[in-house]
Amino acid sequence: MVRGVKTGVSIALVGILAGGGGAYAATQITSAQIKDGTIQAKDIKRGTISTNNLSAAAKAGMVGKTGPAGATGATGATGPAGPQGERGPSVLGSPGTQGPKGDTGATGPAGPQGLKGDKGDQGEQGPRGPGGGDPGPAGPAGPAGPAGPAGAAGAAGPAGPAGPAGPAGPGTNLQITEVVDTVNNNADADETWIATAVATCPAGHTLISGGFVQDVMEFGEVFVDVRDPEDPTSWIVVGANWADPEGENTEGDLSSIASCVPSPTASDVPQAQRHAAAVTRAKTMAARYASSKKRR
Repeated sequence: MVRGVKTGVSIALVGILAGGGGAYAATQITSAQIKDGTIQAKDIKRGTISTNNLSAAAKAGMVGKTGPAGATGATGATGPAGPQGERGPSVLGSPGTQGPKGDTGATGPAGPQGLKGDKGDQGEQGPRGPGGGDPGPAGPAGPAGPAGPAGAAGAAGPAGPAGPAGPAGPGTNLQITEVVDTVNNNADADETWIATAVATCPAGHTLISGGFVQDVMEFGEVFVDVRDPEDPTSWIVVGANWADPEGENTEGDLSSIASCVPSPTASDVPQAQRHAAAVTRAKTMAARYASSKKRR
């Protein structure tokens, strides 16, 4: 950079000295004759040094920092639409001319023979020809006449042989065993206002019928009175005593009655075991009823 400045100064001084007189016309001051660091900005004529006299490094040092980006300008108005282009020729060719009609094809083979048609009605008999010709064919048969009246009944035939004797019926010797189970149905206790009674047939017997007796002093209700759905030898009864639990007429009983008869196909499970299972099912029925009723 200093060398570039020195060169410029040398040229400027030559110009000055050349214009000042002839005393120094023959002699030029070069950069070699100038002491480094002695030329100052005041010694250089303003406007006499151009960028062409500067080195590349000096020129690069003269570039300032990039300024902030300017605001985006407003969008310009939309230009007018250009003229519409002409429509090009159709790419489809014109329809071709119809060709001549072809020759008629050969006749196909004959189809299978159709089914035989129904027989036609018989025609009427023609008149007899003159001169004693042969008679025509006979006409159709006439409809059948009505049936004649029934004839008189014939004589009774002999009696057939007697059949074998059937098995003896139950008669009046049926041995019925009645089993009764009675429980308290008092209204003044949570354990007895809804009661379950179960009557179970003894071993070797089957149940043929059942029933109940509810003996309460005021109002009672029996809502289960059935044969045990899982054991046909027990009869289940479930009832409620609706008397006022704080009143005086709260006592009552509930009984289940089972009618049993001997049977060769009866269960051989002991009565106590069957009865305990039936009582469990009866309590389940009672609990289901109690959950839907509110005791007064």
